Amino acid sequence: MTIELSHDPAIDLQIEVSDREPVITDERLQDGEDASVRYRFHYANQQPIETDDRPVSMMDIAPYVRISSIPSMLQEARLYQAAANDQEKPSDQIRELADEITQGITVPTTASKTTSFG
Repeated sequence: MTIELSHDPAIDLQIEVSDREPVITDERLQDGEDASVRYRFHYANQQPIETDDRPVSMMDIAPYVRISSIPSMLQEARLYQAAANDQEKPSDQIRELADEITQGITVPTTASKTTSFG
């Protein structure tokens, strides 16, 4: 499989290619006529990738190319975390419903035993 990428030179892309077997080759191509920055990535594998019982996900064994305008994976994770942070907090509507469901219950263990979500 071959992928060619071109992008505006004003965009600072971070490109990370896995260093495991089978290898993904990458090369910087001559800039395009429109001054775009160009790359080519190539990957070929005719055999299944052997695994053992240690991999947790495909990212542990599968070759990959990561292309991003975000400078690092850590910064990318922080952006995802910030985006999800507000979604983790109960809305006013959920708080009101929880207050209604548990009205009159003052002992936390009683509340958890008497509230059914099934």
